[in-house]
Amino acid sequence: MERVCNKAGKRDEKGDRLKIAWISVMPPLTDGIAEYSFNLLNELKKDKRLKIVVIAQKNPKSNIKGLRVLNCWEKNSQISYEIINALEKEKPDIVHVQFLAGMYEKKNLPYLIKLFSYLKKFRTFATIHSDIEEIPFKIIFSHLFFRNINRFFVLDEYQKEALNKKFGIDRSKITKIPHGCYKKKKQPVKPKGNKLLCFGFIRRSKGIAEIIRAFKKVSEEVPDTQLLICGKCEDDNYLNEIKKEIKNLKLEDKIKIINKFLNEQEISKYFSEATLIVEFLTGEEGPSGSVNMATAFRKASVCADTAYLSEYVKNSKAGLIVPKKDSAKLSDTIIRLLRNRKEIIRMEKNAERYCKMNSFEEVAKKIAEEYKK
Repeated sequence: MERVCNKAGKRDEKGDRLKIAWISVMPPLTDGIAEYSFNLLNELKKDKRLKIVVIAQKNPKSNIKGLRVLNCWEKNSQISYEIINALEKEKPDIVHVQFLAGMYEKKNLPYLIKLFSYLKKFRTFATIHSDIEEIPFKIIFSHLFFRNINRFFVLDEYQKEALNKKFGIDRSKITKIPHGCYKKKKQPVKPKGNKLLCFGFIRRSKGIAEIIRAFKKVSEEVPDTQLLICGKCEDDNYLNEIKKEIKNLKLEDKIKIINKFLNEQEISKYFSEATLIVEFLTGEEGPSGSVNMATAFRKASVCADTAYLSEYVKNSKAGLIVPKKDSAKLSDTIIRLLRNRKEIIRMEKNAERYCKMNSFEEVAKKIAEEYKK
C-alpha cells in the first residue's frame, strides 16, 4: 500500500498503518451523530491498515472495544487548545472531523478559529452531517475551516451542490456516501391497532405541530391509531405548546410524548411496534437519523419533501413523500397507507434491501478507500 504522510511529515510508529484522528461527539448515544460515529468506527477498526484514535468530549466517558478514545474536549473557551494538544501528542496522518453546523454553537466559534487554522498541518477530512446553509458566520467557516479540508464526505446531492455553489468547494474534493445503517433485530410485537412514531429531538423544525394536526383526521378516519412522539425536548416553551395543542384537539388519549434520550432497548421497542415512521421536517436539515433507523428496523416511512428525505425515498422506495408543512396531505397519505397494508409490507421489504446495500460496513469501506488514496 502506498504510504501517505500527514502534512507535518509524521508517520505511525509501525510505519505501515495510517493513523486516523477521529473528532466527534461520542456515546452515550445522545444524538444521531454520536451513534453514527459509534457504528462507523466499529467497522473502520476492522481494517488492519488503519490505526484509529477517537478525540471525544470530556464527558460522558466513552468506550469502543478495540479503539483508543481520548475524552479531552469541552464546548468552551479551551476547545481549540484541548483538541490541538491531543493532535500534537498523537501526530496522526489524517484528521477526520464529524461536522454538525450547531455542534460547537455560535458562542464557541471564536474559540475554534485557532483549531480551524491548525488543521492545515494535516490531511483533513470532514463529513457534513447537517444543512450547511445553517452554518453561522459562513465567511469564517469558508475561509478558516473549509479551505483546510482536503476531502469532504456528504450524504446527499443537496449538500454537494451547496458546498460547491455557496462555499466554492471544487466538486473534485467532494465524495457522496450513503449514511449507513445496521439491520436491527425487531422485538416480538402483538398487534394492538396502528402506531405512528415520530422519533428524534423534539424541535420546531421537526414539524411536530403539523404532525399533530394531521393526526387529528387520522384518528377520526382510522380510530385504532396512536401517535408516539419520542425524543428529548430542550425547549420547555415549545413542549408546552405541543401539549396545549394536543389538549385543544382532545387527543390526550391518542398521543403520547416521551421526553428523554432513549436507550437501545427503548429504541428497539418503539420502532418494532411502529406501523409507520413519520419524518416531517419543515426545512432542509440534512441527513435524518430517524429515517435511517426506520430502515434498520425495516419500517416504512412518510416523509416531508426535504432534499435528503426525497433522495432517500427515491433510492430506497421505502416511503412516501409529502410536501413540507402540508398537514392535510400528510393525514391523507397516512390514512391511505393504514388502509392498504400490502403497500406498507412492500415498502418494508424495500427498506430491508436498502439497508443491506447501504450498510455501515459498505460505508466504512468507501471511507477507508479515500483515506488510502
